[in-house]
Amino acid sequence: MVSATPIEFTDPRFEEQKFQTITIKPTFDYVKGMNLHATNNLLQAAKEVFAGLKGNCFVFCNSTDTIYSLMQQLDLLDESAVFCSEKSVEKLKGLKFENVSDIWDKGIMKRYNWLTSRFYNAVDIELEEKPTILLLTDCYFADYTAFDPNTDTIQCVGRFRNGVSSIHHISNTNRNFMVRSKEELKGRISCWKDVYDMLQNHYDYVTTVSAKDAYGTILTSLPYAEMLDEKGRSKYFKIDNYINTELVKGYYNCPDNLHEAYKNCDAFTINNYSILDYKLGDYERLQRSNKSNSIKEKRKIMVQQLELLGECQTEMEYQFKRDLEQADSFIVEAYNKIGKEEIERLKYNRKKIKEAMIIADYHAKVTGTEVSQMIYNSFETGKWYSRKFIKEEISRIFKLFGIVPKKAVTSHTILDFFHAVESKRKNIKGYQLTMRKGI
Repeated sequence: MVSATPIEFTDPRFEEQKFQTITIKPTFDYVKGMNLHATNNLLQAAKEVFAGLKGNCFVFCNSTDTIYSLMQQLDLLDESAVFCSEKSVEKLKGLKFENVSDIWDKGIMKRYNWLTSRFYNAVDIELEEKPTILLLTDCYFADYTAFDPNTDTIQCVGRFRNGVSSIHHISNTNRNFMVRSKEELKGRISCWKDVYDMLQNHYDYVTTVSAKDAYGTILTSLPYAEMLDEKGRSKYFKIDNYINTELVKGYYNCPDNLHEAYKNCDAFTINNYSILDYKLGDYERLQRSNKSNSIKEKRKIMVQQLELLGECQTEMEYQFKRDLEQADSFIVEAYNKIGKEEIERLKYNRKKIKEAMIIADYHAKVTGTEVSQMIYNSFETGKWYSRKFIKEEISRIFKLFGIVPKKAVTSHTILDFFHAVESKRKNIKGYQLTMRKGI
Protein backbone atom coordinates (compact mmCIF):
# COMPACT_ATOMS: atom_id res chain seq x y z
CA MET A 1 0.00 0.00 0.00
CA VAL A 2 1.55 3.28 -1.13
CA SER A 3 0.28 6.78 -0.36
CA ALA A 4 1.72 10.26 -0.44
CA THR A 5 -0.87 11.35 2.16
CA PRO A 6 -1.73 8.34 4.38
CA ILE A 7 -4.18 8.49 7.30
CA GLU A 8 -3.91 6.33 10.42
CA PHE A 9 -5.31 2.79 10.11
CA THR A 10 -7.31 1.17 12.93
CA ASP A 11 -7.68 -2.28 11.31
CA PRO A 12 -6.12 -4.69 13.87
CA ARG A 13 -4.73 -6.89 11.07
CA PHE A 14 -2.00 -4.31 10.51
CA GLU A 15 -0.70 -5.13 13.98
CA GLU A 16 -1.49 -8.86 14.01
CA GLN A 17 0.33 -9.53 10.75
CA LYS A 18 3.23 -7.22 11.63
CA PHE A 19 3.10 -4.89 8.66
CA GLN A 20 6.07 -2.57 8.37
CA THR A 21 5.61 1.16 7.79
CA ILE A 22 8.30 2.78 5.67
CA THR A 23 8.41 6.58 5.54
CA ILE A 24 10.27 8.15 2.64
CA LYS A 25 11.32 11.75 3.25
CA PRO A 26 12.47 13.99 0.39
CA THR A 27 15.98 15.42 0.59
CA PHE A 28 14.88 18.56 -1.27
CA ASP A 29 12.78 21.47 0.01
CA TYR A 30 9.20 20.52 -0.82
CA VAL A 31 7.41 23.00 1.46
CA LYS A 32 5.10 25.37 -0.44
CA GLY A 33 3.78 28.78 0.53
CA MET A 34 0.10 29.03 1.40
CA ASN A 35 -2.14 32.13 1.47
CA LEU A 36 -4.97 31.47 3.89
CA HIS A 37 -8.04 33.72 3.72
CA ALA A 38 -10.56 33.08 6.51
CA THR A 39 -13.87 34.87 6.00
CA ASN A 40 -17.50 35.11 7.08
CA ASN A 41 -18.64 35.66 3.47
CA LEU A 42 -17.24 33.31 0.84
CA LEU A 43 -18.58 35.25 -2.17
CA GLN A 44 -17.22 38.62 -1.11
CA ALA A 45 -13.85 37.14 -0.12
CA ALA A 46 -13.62 35.36 -3.47
CA LYS A 47 -14.32 38.68 -5.23
CA GLU A 48 -11.45 40.33 -3.35
CA VAL A 49 -8.95 37.52 -3.86
CA PHE A 50 -9.85 36.87 -7.52
CA ALA A 51 -9.46 40.58 -8.31
CA GLY A 52 -5.77 40.42 -7.43
CA LEU A 53 -4.90 37.31 -9.48
CA LYS A 54 -3.01 37.12 -12.76
CA GLY A 55 -2.72 34.33 -15.32
CA ASN A 56 -4.63 31.06 -15.38
CA CYS A 57 -6.26 29.73 -12.23
CA PHE A 58 -7.36 26.30 -11.08
CA VAL A 59 -10.15 26.43 -8.51
CA PHE A 60 -10.88 23.33 -6.43
CA CYS A 61 -14.37 23.13 -4.88
CA ASN A 62 -16.31 19.94 -4.24
CA SER A 63 -19.77 21.38 -4.96
CA THR A 64 -21.14 21.91 -8.45
CA ASP A 65 -23.89 24.16 -7.05
CA THR A 66 -21.33 26.39 -5.33
CA ILE A 67 -19.18 26.49 -8.47
CA TYR A 68 -22.07 27.53 -10.70
CA SER A 69 -23.31 30.11 -8.20
CA LEU A 70 -19.85 31.69 -7.91
CA MET A 71 -19.30 31.69 -11.68
CA GLN A 72 -22.59 33.55 -12.05
CA GLN A 73 -22.10 36.04 -9.24
CA LEU A 74 -18.46 36.74 -10.11
CA ASP A 75 -19.45 37.12 -13.78
CA LEU A 76 -16.98 34.43 -14.88
CA LEU A 77 -19.21 32.12 -16.94
CA ASP A 78 -17.55 33.03 -20.25
CA GLU A 79 -14.06 32.69 -18.78
CA SER A 80 -14.62 29.35 -17.06
CA ALA A 81 -14.28 25.62 -17.66
CA VAL A 82 -15.54 23.00 -15.19
CA PHE A 83 -14.18 19.50 -14.68
CA CYS A 84 -16.44 17.28 -12.60
CA SER A 85 -18.29 13.95 -12.48
CA GLU A 86 -20.41 12.74 -15.39
CA LYS A 87 -23.60 13.37 -13.38
CA SER A 88 -22.54 16.96 -12.64
CA VAL A 89 -21.70 17.49 -16.33
CA GLU A 90 -25.33 16.78 -17.20
CA LYS A 91 -26.49 19.08 -14.40
CA LEU A 92 -24.42 22.01 -15.66
CA LYS A 93 -25.44 21.42 -19.27
CA GLY A 94 -29.04 21.53 -18.05
CA LEU A 95 -28.22 25.04 -16.79
CA LYS A 96 -26.95 25.94 -20.31
CA PHE A 97 -23.28 25.84 -19.27
CA GLU A 98 -21.52 23.88 -22.00
CA ASN A 99 -17.78 24.22 -21.28
CA VAL A 100 -17.71 21.24 -18.94
CA SER A 101 -16.12 17.77 -18.99
CA ASP A 102 -15.79 14.68 -16.80
CA ILE A 103 -12.16 14.20 -17.89
CA TRP A 104 -9.22 16.59 -17.85
CA ASP A 105 -9.06 18.21 -21.30
CA LYS A 106 -6.51 20.93 -21.93
CA GLY A 107 -8.41 21.84 -25.09
CA ILE A 108 -11.36 23.37 -23.19
CA MET A 109 -9.20 25.04 -20.55
CA LYS A 110 -10.06 28.67 -19.77
CA ARG A 111 -8.61 31.30 -17.47
CA TYR A 112 -10.68 29.91 -14.55
CA ASN A 113 -10.76 26.12 -14.36
CA TRP A 114 -13.02 24.67 -11.66
CA LEU A 115 -12.47 21.12 -10.40
CA THR A 116 -14.51 18.94 -8.03
CA SER A 117 -13.12 16.12 -5.84
CA ARG A 118 -13.01 13.76 -8.82
CA PHE A 119 -9.79 15.61 -9.73
CA TYR A 120 -8.24 15.98 -6.27
CA ASN A 121 -5.87 13.07 -6.88
CA ALA A 122 -4.65 10.54 -9.47
CA VAL A 123 -4.70 13.07 -12.34
CA ASP A 124 -1.57 14.58 -13.87
CA ILE A 125 -2.12 18.09 -15.23
CA GLU A 126 0.91 18.96 -17.31
CA LEU A 127 1.24 22.61 -18.30
CA GLU A 128 4.14 24.74 -19.42
CA GLU A 129 3.03 27.50 -17.09
CA LYS A 130 2.73 27.51 -13.31
CA PRO A 131 -0.89 28.37 -12.56
CA THR A 132 -2.49 29.89 -9.46
CA ILE A 133 -4.27 27.34 -7.27
CA LEU A 134 -7.38 28.23 -5.23
CA LEU A 135 -9.29 26.06 -2.79
CA LEU A 136 -12.81 27.11 -1.75
CA THR A 137 -14.63 25.84 1.34
CA ASP A 138 -18.22 26.63 2.32
CA CYS A 139 -18.98 25.27 5.81
CA TYR A 140 -22.63 26.41 5.78
CA PHE A 141 -24.13 25.33 2.47
CA ALA A 142 -21.72 22.52 1.48
CA ASP A 143 -19.66 21.23 4.40
CA TYR A 144 -18.24 18.47 2.17
CA THR A 145 -16.11 21.18 0.50
CA ALA A 146 -13.76 21.15 3.53
CA PHE A 147 -10.13 20.33 2.66
CA ASP A 148 -7.84 18.36 4.94
CA PRO A 149 -4.51 20.27 4.86
CA ASN A 150 -2.66 16.98 5.40
CA THR A 151 -4.27 15.11 2.52
CA ASP A 152 -6.67 16.99 0.20
CA THR A 153 -4.67 20.22 -0.10
CA ILE A 154 -1.42 18.35 -0.75
CA GLN A 155 -3.11 16.18 -3.38
CA CYS A 156 -4.71 19.15 -5.18
CA VAL A 157 -1.42 21.04 -5.43
CA GLY A 158 0.35 17.85 -6.49
CA ARG A 159 -1.73 17.58 -9.67
CA PHE A 160 0.50 20.17 -11.37
CA ARG A 161 3.72 18.46 -12.42
CA ASN A 162 5.45 21.68 -13.46
CA GLY A 163 4.64 23.39 -10.15
CA VAL A 164 2.35 26.26 -9.20
CA SER A 165 2.87 30.02 -8.86
CA SER A 166 0.78 30.55 -5.70
CA ILE A 167 -1.78 28.76 -3.51
CA HIS A 168 -4.84 30.35 -1.90
CA HIS A 169 -7.37 28.74 0.40
CA ILE A 170 -10.54 30.80 0.94
CA SER A 171 -12.83 29.44 3.63
CA ASN A 172 -15.59 30.41 6.01
CA THR A 173 -15.78 28.65 9.39
CA ASN A 174 -18.64 27.31 11.48
CA ARG A 175 -18.78 27.35 15.28
CA ASN A 176 -21.25 24.44 15.19
CA PHE A 177 -18.51 22.10 13.97
CA MET A 178 -17.39 20.10 17.01
CA VAL A 179 -13.72 19.98 17.99
CA ARG A 180 -12.83 16.46 19.15
CA SER A 181 -9.49 14.74 19.59
CA LYS A 182 -8.66 11.42 17.97
CA GLU A 183 -8.94 9.72 21.37
CA GLU A 184 -12.40 11.23 21.97
CA LEU A 185 -13.59 10.03 18.57
CA LYS A 186 -12.27 6.53 19.16
CA GLY A 187 -14.03 6.51 22.53
CA ARG A 188 -17.24 7.64 20.84
CA ILE A 189 -17.07 4.78 18.35
CA SER A 190 -16.33 2.34 21.16
CA CYS A 191 -19.51 3.48 22.98
CA TRP A 192 -21.51 3.14 19.78
CA LYS A 193 -20.20 -0.42 19.38
CA ASP A 194 -21.08 -1.35 22.99
CA VAL A 195 -24.66 -0.13 22.51
CA TYR A 196 -24.92 -1.94 19.18
CA ASP A 197 -23.57 -5.21 20.61
CA MET A 198 -25.95 -5.05 23.59
CA LEU A 199 -29.00 -4.59 21.35
CA GLN A 200 -27.71 -7.21 18.92
CA ASN A 201 -27.63 -9.65 21.84
CA HIS A 202 -31.26 -8.82 22.67
CA TYR A 203 -32.16 -9.25 19.00
CA ASP A 204 -30.51 -12.70 18.87
CA TYR A 205 -32.43 -14.04 21.88
CA VAL A 206 -35.93 -12.53 21.66
CA THR A 207 -38.72 -15.08 21.30
CA THR A 208 -41.41 -13.17 19.38
CA VAL A 209 -41.53 -11.91 15.82
CA SER A 210 -42.73 -8.44 16.88
CA ALA A 211 -39.85 -8.01 19.36
CA LYS A 212 -37.33 -9.17 16.77
CA ASP A 213 -38.75 -6.69 14.28
CA ALA A 214 -38.56 -3.87 16.86
CA TYR A 215 -34.94 -4.60 17.79
CA GLY A 216 -34.02 -5.00 14.11
CA THR A 217 -35.42 -1.56 13.32
CA ILE A 218 -33.48 0.02 16.18
CA LEU A 219 -30.23 -1.74 15.20
CA THR A 220 -30.31 -0.41 11.63
CA SER A 221 -30.80 3.16 12.92
CA LEU A 222 -27.80 3.13 15.29
CA PRO A 223 -24.65 5.09 14.33
CA TYR A 224 -22.46 2.00 14.53
CA ALA A 225 -24.57 0.28 11.85
CA GLU A 226 -22.87 2.66 9.39
CA MET A 227 -19.51 1.13 10.38
CA LEU A 228 -20.46 -2.44 9.38
CA ASP A 229 -20.26 -4.41 6.15
CA GLU A 230 -23.12 -6.49 4.73
CA LYS A 231 -22.14 -9.43 6.99
CA GLY A 232 -22.23 -7.32 10.14
CA ARG A 233 -18.46 -7.10 10.55
CA SER A 234 -16.65 -3.90 11.54
CA LYS A 235 -15.52 -2.03 8.45
CA TYR A 236 -12.35 -0.32 9.63
CA PHE A 237 -11.98 1.76 6.47
CA LYS A 238 -15.28 3.48 7.31
CA ILE A 239 -14.16 3.99 10.91
CA ASP A 240 -10.89 5.55 9.73
CA ASN A 241 -12.73 7.85 7.32
CA TYR A 242 -15.21 8.89 10.01
CA ILE A 243 -12.41 9.78 12.44
CA ASN A 244 -10.52 11.73 9.79
CA THR A 245 -13.64 13.61 8.61
CA GLU A 246 -14.54 14.64 12.17
CA LEU A 247 -10.98 15.76 12.91
CA VAL A 248 -11.02 17.90 9.77
CA LYS A 249 -14.39 19.44 10.75
CA GLY A 250 -12.74 20.60 13.97
CA TYR A 251 -10.23 22.59 11.91
CA TYR A 252 -13.14 24.59 10.48
CA ASN A 253 -14.66 25.51 13.85
CA CYS A 254 -12.90 28.91 13.76
CA PRO A 255 -10.18 30.73 11.76
CA ASP A 256 -7.51 30.11 14.38
CA ASN A 257 -8.08 26.33 14.26
CA LEU A 258 -7.71 26.28 10.48
CA HIS A 259 -4.58 28.45 10.69
CA GLU A 260 -3.12 26.08 13.31
CA ALA A 261 -3.91 23.03 11.13
CA TYR A 262 -1.86 24.49 8.29
CA LYS A 263 0.96 25.43 10.64
CA ASN A 264 1.06 21.82 11.87
CA CYS A 265 1.20 20.46 8.31
CA ASP A 266 4.83 20.07 7.18
CA ALA A 267 3.91 20.50 3.50
CA PHE A 268 3.02 24.20 3.77
CA THR A 269 4.21 27.41 5.29
CA ILE A 270 1.80 30.31 5.72
CA ASN A 271 2.92 33.26 3.57
CA ASN A 272 -0.18 35.32 4.26
CA TYR A 273 -2.99 34.83 6.78
CA SER A 274 -5.91 37.24 6.42
CA ILE A 275 -9.35 37.44 8.00
CA LEU A 276 -11.83 38.99 5.58
CA ASP A 277 -14.77 40.03 7.73
CA TYR A 278 -17.96 41.66 6.40
CA LYS A 279 -21.10 43.12 7.97
CA LEU A 280 -23.23 40.24 6.68
CA GLY A 281 -21.94 36.78 5.92
CA ASP A 282 -22.80 33.17 5.11
CA TYR A 283 -24.25 32.50 8.57
CA GLU A 284 -26.76 35.34 8.07
CA ARG A 285 -27.61 34.00 4.61
CA LEU A 286 -28.24 30.57 6.14
CA GLN A 287 -30.58 32.14 8.71
CA ARG A 288 -32.57 33.85 5.95
CA SER A 289 -32.93 30.66 3.93
CA ASN A 290 -33.85 28.36 6.84
CA LYS A 291 -37.12 26.78 5.69
CA SER A 292 -38.08 25.71 9.20
CA ASN A 293 -38.52 29.34 10.29
CA SER A 294 -41.95 30.96 10.08
CA ILE A 295 -42.43 34.13 8.00
CA LYS A 296 -42.51 36.17 11.22
CA GLU A 297 -39.24 34.59 12.45
CA LYS A 298 -37.57 35.20 9.09
CA ARG A 299 -38.65 38.85 9.17
CA LYS A 300 -37.25 39.26 12.67
CA ILE A 301 -33.94 37.92 11.36
CA MET A 302 -34.13 40.27 8.36
CA VAL A 303 -34.68 43.31 10.61
CA GLN A 304 -31.72 42.27 12.80
CA GLN A 305 -29.55 42.00 9.68
CA LEU A 306 -30.72 45.39 8.39
CA GLU A 307 -29.69 46.83 11.76
CA LEU A 308 -26.27 45.16 11.43
CA LEU A 309 -25.89 46.58 7.93
CA GLY A 310 -26.82 50.12 8.96
CA GLU A 311 -26.41 53.00 6.51
CA CYS A 312 -24.95 51.69 3.25
CA GLN A 313 -21.75 53.44 2.20
CA THR A 314 -19.94 51.05 -0.15
CA GLU A 315 -21.05 49.18 -3.27
CA MET A 316 -20.59 45.95 -1.33
CA GLU A 317 -23.01 47.12 1.38
CA TYR A 318 -25.54 48.19 -1.25
CA GLN A 319 -25.23 44.67 -2.71
CA PHE A 320 -25.91 43.20 0.73
CA LYS A 321 -29.07 45.30 0.88
CA ARG A 322 -30.10 44.15 -2.60
CA ASP A 323 -29.68 40.56 -1.41
CA LEU A 324 -31.99 41.29 1.51
CA GLU A 325 -34.53 42.92 -0.82
CA GLN A 326 -34.43 39.83 -3.01
CA ALA A 327 -35.16 37.67 0.04
CA ASP A 328 -38.09 39.84 1.29
CA SER A 329 -38.70 43.19 -0.39
CA PHE A 330 -41.71 43.98 1.82
CA ILE A 331 -39.84 43.96 5.13
CA VAL A 332 -36.90 45.93 3.67
CA GLU A 333 -39.30 48.61 2.41
CA ALA A 334 -41.04 48.63 5.80
CA TYR A 335 -37.70 49.01 7.61
CA ASN A 336 -36.75 51.91 5.33
CA LYS A 337 -40.07 53.70 5.90
CA ILE A 338 -41.02 53.08 9.52
CA GLY A 339 -37.92 51.54 11.17
CA LYS A 340 -37.24 48.64 13.52
CA GLU A 341 -39.05 49.99 16.62
CA GLU A 342 -42.35 50.54 14.80
CA ILE A 343 -42.18 47.11 13.12
CA GLU A 344 -41.61 45.49 16.51
CA ARG A 345 -44.38 47.55 18.12
CA LEU A 346 -46.75 46.23 15.45
CA LYS A 347 -45.50 42.67 16.24
CA TYR A 348 -44.61 41.98 12.60
CA ASN A 349 -48.30 42.02 11.60
CA ARG A 350 -48.24 42.53 7.83
CA LYS A 351 -51.52 44.44 7.55
CA LYS A 352 -50.66 46.82 10.38
CA ILE A 353 -47.14 47.37 9.02
CA LYS A 354 -48.56 48.13 5.56
CA GLU A 355 -50.95 50.65 7.10
CA ALA A 356 -48.08 52.37 8.94
CA MET A 357 -46.12 52.53 5.65
CA ILE A 358 -49.04 54.14 3.83
CA ILE A 359 -49.43 56.75 6.58
CA ALA A 360 -45.67 57.43 6.40
CA ASP A 361 -46.01 57.98 2.63
CA TYR A 362 -48.96 60.32 3.24
CA HIS A 363 -46.96 62.47 5.65
CA ALA A 364 -44.06 62.48 3.20
CA LYS A 365 -46.48 63.44 0.39
CA VAL A 366 -45.15 60.57 -1.73
CA THR A 367 -48.00 59.63 -4.11
CA GLY A 368 -51.33 61.17 -3.11
CA THR A 369 -52.99 57.76 -3.47
CA GLU A 370 -52.54 56.75 0.18
CA VAL A 371 -56.29 56.63 0.96
CA SER A 372 -56.90 54.12 -1.83
CA GLN A 373 -53.87 52.12 -0.74
CA MET A 374 -55.22 52.02 2.81
CA ILE A 375 -58.61 50.84 1.60
CA TYR A 376 -56.96 48.08 -0.44
CA ASN A 377 -54.87 47.12 2.57
CA SER A 378 -57.97 46.72 4.75
CA PHE A 379 -60.20 44.99 2.18
CA GLU A 380 -59.30 42.04 -0.05
CA THR A 381 -60.81 40.93 -3.35
CA GLY A 382 -62.77 37.69 -3.02
CA LYS A 383 -63.78 38.25 0.61
CA TRP A 384 -67.12 39.14 2.19
CA TYR A 385 -67.50 42.02 4.67
CA SER A 386 -70.51 43.11 6.70
CA ARG A 387 -72.04 46.54 6.09
CA LYS A 388 -71.18 47.53 9.66
CA PHE A 389 -67.48 46.65 9.30
CA ILE A 390 -67.24 48.40 5.92
CA LYS A 391 -68.72 51.66 7.23
CA GLU A 392 -66.59 51.66 10.40
CA GLU A 393 -63.33 50.80 8.63
CA ILE A 394 -63.73 53.37 5.84
CA SER A 395 -64.69 56.01 8.41
CA ARG A 396 -61.56 55.16 10.42
CA ILE A 397 -59.35 55.50 7.33
CA PHE A 398 -60.89 58.84 6.28
CA LYS A 399 -60.42 60.14 9.82
CA LEU A 400 -56.73 59.07 9.80
CA PHE A 401 -56.13 61.27 6.77
CA GLY A 402 -58.42 64.11 7.87
CA ILE A 403 -60.75 63.60 4.93
CA VAL A 404 -64.25 65.07 5.08
CA PRO A 405 -66.21 63.34 2.29
CA LYS A 406 -68.81 65.22 0.23
CA LYS A 407 -71.41 62.63 1.12
CA ALA A 408 -71.88 60.57 4.25
CA VAL A 409 -69.86 57.39 4.59
CA THR A 410 -72.00 54.27 4.34
CA SER A 411 -71.36 50.66 3.42
CA HIS A 412 -72.09 51.67 -0.21
CA THR A 413 -68.87 53.77 -0.16
CA ILE A 414 -66.98 50.52 -0.78
CA LEU A 415 -68.40 50.60 -4.33
CA ASP A 416 -66.13 53.59 -5.05
CA PHE A 417 -63.17 51.22 -4.69
CA PHE A 418 -64.45 47.73 -5.56
CA HIS A 419 -66.89 45.96 -7.81
CA ALA A 420 -69.02 44.06 -5.32
CA VAL A 421 -72.16 41.98 -4.94
CA GLU A 422 -74.61 42.47 -2.05
CA SER A 423 -75.18 39.26 -0.11
CA LYS A 424 -76.11 37.96 3.33
CA ARG A 425 -74.20 35.82 5.81
CA LYS A 426 -76.28 34.48 8.73
CA ASN A 427 -78.92 37.15 8.02
CA ILE A 428 -76.26 39.90 8.18
CA LYS A 429 -76.13 42.15 5.12
CA GLY A 430 -72.81 42.83 3.46
CA TYR A 431 -70.78 42.81 0.24
CA GLN A 432 -68.74 40.14 -1.56
CA LEU A 433 -65.84 42.02 -3.18
CA THR A 434 -65.11 40.83 -6.72
CA MET A 435 -62.57 43.24 -8.26
CA ARG A 436 -60.63 46.42 -7.52
CA LYS A 437 -61.61 49.62 -9.31
CA GLY A 438 -58.54 51.71 -8.61
CA ILE A 439 -54.78 51.08 -8.36
